[in-house]
Amino acid sequence: MSHEIVEEQLILKIANKIISSKKYADIDDEFIICLVKSFSTRYPTKLLEDKVRGKLHQIRGAYFSESLFIEKILNKFPYLDNMTDDNNPITVFDFINMLDYIILQHSSTKERAEESDKFWSDTFDIYGKLYDQKITKLVDLGCGVNFLTYIKWLLINSSKSNKNISLGEFQDDNNSTKENRPSSDFLLSKEILKDYLVDYYEGWDIGKSELEISEFISRYFLEHYSGSFEKHTDQGMKKSFADKDAFNTYLFSGIASDVMKYPVRNNLLTNIDIANNRFDCVLLLKVLQNLEQVDKGNAIQLLKKIDTNLLVVSFPTRSLGGKTKDMDTNYSSWFEGIISESDYQIYEQTQIGSDIIFYCVKRQNQS
Repeated sequence: MSHEIVEEQLILKIANKIISSKKYADIDDEFIICLVKSFSTRYPTKLLEDKVRGKLHQIRGAYFSESLFIEKILNKFPYLDNMTDDNNPITVFDFINMLDYIILQHSSTKERAEESDKFWSDTFDIYGKLYDQKITKLVDLGCGVNFLTYIKWLLINSSKSNKNISLGEFQDDNNSTKENRPSSDFLLSKEILKDYLVDYYEGWDIGKSELEISEFISRYFLEHYSGSFEKHTDQGMKKSFADKDAFNTYLFSGIASDVMKYPVRNNLLTNIDIANNRFDCVLLLKVLQNLEQVDKGNAIQLLKKIDTNLLVVSFPTRSLGGKTKDMDTNYSSWFEGIISESDYQIYEQTQIGSDIIFYCVKRQNQS
């Protein structure tokens, strides 16, 4: 038996051991196999498994509990037991409470939770200023549960023009009775749909539960507020949601995969025609530094594969433990260096919560 075959068998043995462990069962199998192969060129066999496990914790386990599945979420919120019962719908108040709970379970979205509405407003406003139209197709690479912050932003924006609901009512109060909660008679405003609802939101992540949760929320969101969509006159929107069988998750589609495989979509489950079209906006929120930790050069390799109108990149200014260590300066300097090697340049830079945000455009689009 050749040395190459023995080495391949050893790699698969170690990868399968990690895949079969409860702690990492929620991570995409192919990603684990690729990580083991990559690390096998750097570390001796006796250290390989520990090194891979350590990296998996660093880039995923430290951000999100592998035990947070939709069933456990529903068990935590007794008012959501009839979430899919049309005769007993939950209130918007309940729905937003659940979104908040999930958002705060993921370290990445938790760090910018208080200002996530500003992130989405800025992103849509900048795109509108640059291209005089709204974002219709968006891909979120390394998405986590960021889609939920988008849905919450839509609901909060609609509440501003809804006389039955006030912003002050959106607070966690699990001790209140259902009778005391705000009315579920709530429809997204037509103007919010027109200006801010995308036709298609695609999320990539190595964590399967994040994607399952986002797809569940997507389905419920569109089903519960279907009255709003029936009144919406945008032809593209009607086409996107017309065939529910072809468009299984309606709005959000999750792809469990290493983002380095973008834009290949072998396991896409929804409308392939929409997915194959060029995306208006690509999000890379606190992703590039993790890719670089897996393999040096990954960041620029991914940037060179992206073709979009608006590229939104973010970096943390402090570690998960709360330390800053000049991270804002270091990441800014590093990103400015690698973006110069791509087709993009920085259009605007800002800070939201503890994140540095870079809005980037193709060089010829810089104004």
